[in-house]
Amino acid sequence: MITKRISENQIEYNKNLIKKYPFLARGIYDYDTKEYEFTWLDDLEPGWRIAFGKNLCEDLAEALKQDGCEDSFQFLQIKEKYAELRLYYMGGGDATRECIHKYEELSKYICGHCGKLATKITSGWYYPLCDDCSKEVHSTFTDIANFYSFNSYDDIIAEVEHIKTNYKYGDYWQPLK
Repeated sequence: MITKRISENQIEYNKNLIKKYPFLARGIYDYDTKEYEFTWLDDLEPGWRIAFGKNLCEDLAEALKQDGCEDSFQFLQIKEKYAELRLYYMGGGDATRECIHKYEELSKYICGHCGKLATKITSGWYYPLCDDCSKEVHSTFTDIANFYSFNSYDDIIAEVEHIKTNYKYGDYWQPLK
């Protein structure tokens, strides 16, 4: 088995990242023996990390503070599924749930490779891509506006702005009664 070594600079960067955002630590470790080669942020698609990784961390830290659960929150898994971000976690309250769903919703419209606005969704394995990145992928595509039943790409741009500035969980998901 080949083990990938990361640089001392990356380890130091990860230490500082985990110090600022403890929820990015992988697993529950004693702070003196923690491994710093990877954080949960490493599981985010590269384009999503570029586009909103920092904002996600800042907003989630604030949401955890509002919910009073900074010490009990833990990620279980971060992945892409059906062309959107999936954040699986334990802990948190209403503000945490709102924050996480905001970024899951936003990811649907962001290229997973580079972080630009997506224009296409790959067929088969659904994945959002911009025009430039789609040229490098051998797949058939669906126009993103058609995929999400919007009238035009301008509607997608408006939706992204709405999510960034006015997202409310109840606007997208109605609780069961």
